[in-house]
Amino acid sequence: MKKWIVLTAALVMIANAAWAAKAAAKTTASKPTPVQASASADDSLTAAQRQIETMTPGLAYNFSLDVSLIDMYNMNFANTNQTSSWYYYPVYRAIVTDVFQHGFGVTADIEKPGYAGLTYPTIKVNELYGKYKMGNFYYKLGRQIFGDPDDLILGLQSDAVAFGMNLENIDLEFFYAHSDVVSVIGTMDGTIGLIPTFTFSPSMGLRGYLLIETQPITVTSGGTTSDKTNSIIFLGAKYYADLAVGSNASIAVGAQPAIQFALAQDAAARNIDATSFGIKADGTFKMAASRDFGFKAGAHMIFTGGDPDVALNTKAGFCSTNELVGSGPGLFDKVQDGAGPYTFVDTIGSSKLQQYAGVFAFGLDAGFDVLDKTLQPGLALWFYSDTDTVSNVKSSYIGTEFDETVVYHLNEHLSFYQQLGVMMPNPSYHLPTGGTDPSLGMGMKFVLGTKLEF
Repeated sequence: MKKWIVLTAALVMIANAAWAAKAAAKTTASKPTPVQASASADDSLTAAQRQIETMTPGLAYNFSLDVSLIDMYNMNFANTNQTSSWYYYPVYRAIVTDVFQHGFGVTADIEKPGYAGLTYPTIKVNELYGKYKMGNFYYKLGRQIFGDPDDLILGLQSDAVAFGMNLENIDLEFFYAHSDVVSVIGTMDGTIGLIPTFTFSPSMGLRGYLLIETQPITVTSGGTTSDKTNSIIFLGAKYYADLAVGSNASIAVGAQPAIQFALAQDAAARNIDATSFGIKADGTFKMAASRDFGFKAGAHMIFTGGDPDVALNTKAGFCSTNELVGSGPGLFDKVQDGAGPYTFVDTIGSSKLQQYAGVFAFGLDAGFDVLDKTLQPGLALWFYSDTDTVSNVKSSYIGTEFDETVVYHLNEHLSFYQQLGVMMPNPSYHLPTGGTDPSLGMGMKFVLGTKLEF
């Protein structure tokens, strides 16, 4: 059925291309990323994504081939070190958008990912939806992406229905998504979202979040069994600004506070306390002094409340709902499609870094543009600590991560890249006083790759 849907969408786009009044010329994008919900800027969007975002009549498309060799070593920091595992990983991706003359458009973002030892679909449908806009109102139906990998609060790839109203400086969007988001109280099968966005200027805005995740559950109390629906609720905001400093520099800042609470019970009908707080702050200074050299340096902080009493399963700490590929700090949470969610799992059994679950993370990074962005090296350093309140432990410090990247652009269509991530875990993390230190091994991720895009 999925193949028929993809084929039908492709045929419709091709048929419309013949009479579209303003066919958009193909363009390149240095780093294709998912469309952000109510995006404030489209610098990171491909031509095809921008076409559907702005509902500009015509046809636009982007194609890419990303081929890499990846080595993962000791990625779950197990007690016994894992051997290295080199594998070849190609990703073929096509993004095609066709917008008709009367306010209707369709878009398809489809890729053929590599396998990396896991059973994976023949194709992966990132997005496949239709959008209709009439005046200030718009409607979207189909597989969509909400949020972006850097968002603390929102990051879903789901079959959804969305509608909203777009005024001059205000966008109000509502959506319902059929989702399988792993949250602090279980796997949630549905997400309702209201996202108002206020644009103060082309480089400054504020986005609000009201997210309600739902989960059916069966509870037993006093010998009586009943069905009910658990809910976990997120209230938050995201402020972003890119401020000019002089003629060739700028400072980009962002802040995302969020409050989480639940209306939920466990299987024994005990109320679950999931009240918690999370915040993410980012600041980056960018300098483009000349065509020969430029740089940027940034600092990032994430704090999410932990479980105040890990011995009781009726309490739960904050857990980000962002499950997009690439979410989380550092290279060790840039999940490779089909390669598995390589992330640190502590002795309590909760995923600490990938979902920002009860963790404090602080990162410093720097990137450079050499010879008009022909060469782009970068460095990053991350420090991780656990915010769970656990008694009688040696240390809550998880570990330190060092990341290094280099991208070389041969021309506007072809680039080569290399990545290295080294995670140095703290051997005494979450170990009772007097216990025996585990032989936690250093983790490593090394990538060599090339990307062709047009």
